[in-house]
Amino acid sequence: NDYALLLVGGGYVSMVNGSMPLATIVSGPGNSIDGVGNFQGPIMLQDSSTSLTMGLNGLIFTNITLAGGTISLTSDMYLANNVVIADSGTVNLQNRNIVFGSNSSTWNGNINWYGNGGTIDMYANVDLTGTWTINGIVEIKGRNHTVHLGDTAEIIVASGSTLELGGVILDAAWG
Repeated sequence: NDYALLLVGGGYVSMVNGSMPLATIVSGPGNSIDGVGNFQGPIMLQDSSTSLTMGLNGLIFTNITLAGGTISLTSDMYLANNVVIADSGTVNLQNRNIVFGSNSSTWNGNINWYGNGGTIDMYANVDLTGTWTINGIVEIKGRNHTVHLGDTAEIIVASGSTLELGGVILDAAWG
């Protein structure tokens, strides 16, 4: 893609119904995306000093690259089929849900999940090869699907934190 949307330190996009076809490159702190609409292009955070607040009512159709950065949800986030949060970084669910698509997916990055009653909502099996660290109170709602833990995968519950498993099958026998 030859064109991109660039959010740099305090950048703001508010969707008013429709679709964003461009790649979105996010750099620096205090950026936000909200409104109603779908993101067709990838969302790429640049580094560990990058933060993005997401309050989008719509689907995300391409992977999100954290690159060590942080995404904080102010509304539920819906990932389309085959979409994952790639690379490593932080997702602050707060009390919101992240809803995975209905096709099996592979999650390779190391993600710090923060929540205050937030939910990781699975509609298909997940192959995990990285580390998910749970901070605060987070539920994985599996809907009778499986998280396959690869040879290097871990789910770590940080000190003082709670991971609730609802209808999820943990399987460490693949790979």
